[in-house]
Amino acid sequence: TLITDDGVNAIDRAGDVGPFVDGMPHWRWNASVAYSLGSTTMQVQGRYVGGGAYDHTFNPRFNNGELGIDDNTVSSRFYVDLSLQHDMMFGAGEAQAFFSVNNLLDRDPPLAPDTVFVPLATNKQIYDVIGRYFIAGLRFNY
Repeated sequence: TLITDDGVNAIDRAGDVGPFVDGMPHWRWNASVAYSLGSTTMQVQGRYVGGGAYDHTFNPRFNNGELGIDDNTVSSRFYVDLSLQHDMMFGAGEAQAFFSVNNLLDRDPPLAPDTVFVPLATNKQIYDVIGRYFIAGLRFNY
C-alpha cells in the first residue's frame, strides 16, 4: 500500500505509474551476477520495474465529466546493465580501470503521456528515460 491522505480522501497509489501521480509500481527488483578472472571482473545486472495502472482513479471513458483514457495500463520494463573492471598495481599504489554500459539493450520507457502541466511521455522518476549510456574511468589509490 502507498496511501496518500489529504484529510478528505485517502487514495492508495500503489501500482499507479502514470507520469503525474505519486505512485510506485507494485514490484521493483534488481539482480546481479559477477564473474572474476584474476584481476578482471565482469558484472551483469538486471533491473525490473513493474507496470501498473496509469492512474486507477480514472474512469476508462470519463474523468470528472471530461474525456478520459481508453487504456489505463502501463507496461513493465526490464533493463540490463553491464560493467567491467580491471585492477592494476603500480609501485606503491593501485589503480582500477572501469567501463559500464547502462540500459545495454536501449529499452525505451513505456508510454504514459501527460499534457496537463508539462508534456511528458512517461514517468521519469520510475523508468529509464535516458536510454543506453556509457561510463568509463580510472580510479587511483596511493
